[in-house]
Amino acid sequence: MQLTTIFTLLAGTTATVSAVVLTPRATSRNFILRVQDDQPGLRGQVLSASKSRLWVSLPEDKQDAQCEKGPEAGWIKGAAALFLRDSELFLYGGGDHAVQKFGVDRQANDRDNLKYFDTTHDNPSDTVVTRGWYIDSGRNALAFSGALLLACPESGAYTVGVFQGKSTPEDRANCIPFHPEVVENDASVPCEYSEE
Repeated sequence: MQLTTIFTLLAGTTATVSAVVLTPRATSRNFILRVQDDQPGLRGQVLSASKSRLWVSLPEDKQDAQCEKGPEAGWIKGAAALFLRDSELFLYGGGDHAVQKFGVDRQANDRDNLKYFDTTHDNPSDTVVTRGWYIDSGRNALAFSGALLLACPESGAYTVGVFQGKSTPEDRANCIPFHPEVVENDASVPCEYSEE
């Protein structure tokens, strides 16, 4: 009888923990992203935005965002400031100024499918999905519809894509799957990021 009760309690606890881990966490605050996986050359690197893409380890001389003056403390230079609204991912442009939004092209190969666009004048194709972003509360990591993000080498840095299985192994060669840790940042600086 006592063993049955203990197993019942353990099963209930496991189910509760699993439900909590899988529950998306909401945030109304701005955040930056940092690679949390133990990958050589990537761990701890912040994600930047440039030329309609997210980047890992983008050299400072290639970062071309037009930003307001940053505060002395708390602001990490080069880190893209982001926020979520209604399961959509935006670059922080100040206040409610949310015009640069991310979309995942379901038809593009994995290394090139994640891009941001200006909602005031760009209309992405019908294959681009903007909803599906959330913060995985178990890992405190940004996720898109349960898919891993990929860091793929390009021009001395890494571009970021979403793994959807749309590429051949050769196309994904040298790409590294990773979890982008969400770091809330009250010192976010409004920026306008370059687009292609």
